[in-house]
Amino acid sequence: MATKWVFAALSAIGSMVAAPAAQAALYDFTYTASWGVVSGAVSGVLQPDNNTIIVSAILNPEFDGVPGPAVPVITTLADYFGVAGPTTPEVTIDGTNNNVLACTTTGTCGDGFFFDSAGIYTSYVLGTTPAPYFAVGPSYSGGSTALYEPYSAANWSIVVVPEPATWTMMLVAMGSLGLAMRLRRNRPGLAAA
Repeated sequence: MATKWVFAALSAIGSMVAAPAAQAALYDFTYTASWGVVSGAVSGVLQPDNNTIIVSAILNPEFDGVPGPAVPVITTLADYFGVAGPTTPEVTIDGTNNNVLACTTTGTCGDGFFFDSAGIYTSYVLGTTPAPYFAVGPSYSGGSTALYEPYSAANWSIVVVPEPATWTMMLVAMGSLGLAMRLRRNRPGLAAA
């Protein structure tokens, strides 16, 4: 009887874990530029393609392991300049389509960083052929000026940060499995007929 309850509980936990959730999750990211490493946590929603993350916030931004100022303004370069291009801030797990501008202040974005896979910076600002670019403001350059360089997906890394609820569900599932195994082991064998 107890074994059936344990298996019912495991089935319920399994369905909760397997169910797709369209809620924000945290993802730790790093980008290795020629002058240092920019990192932090992206809060966003993973899309059905299992690659694109719509970015709602960037938390705990750092440059070479040193905390930088908060970047509460999240948008895209196309949206910021009011030109054609991606207007939804997004990053991808494989790094091939990162379009997000993270600023420390509203209005004029004098500090922060951007990932511009769409090439808005090179086409609109520089007036050249669109090319992916990455840039940082003074707080993320290790100096007092902004720095720019071509963006490379090979320099990008992002991983999901497990939520406490996920760890709790995993521990409950493992405990339930252990209990089921123990109950099964302690059950007396059937008498031979």
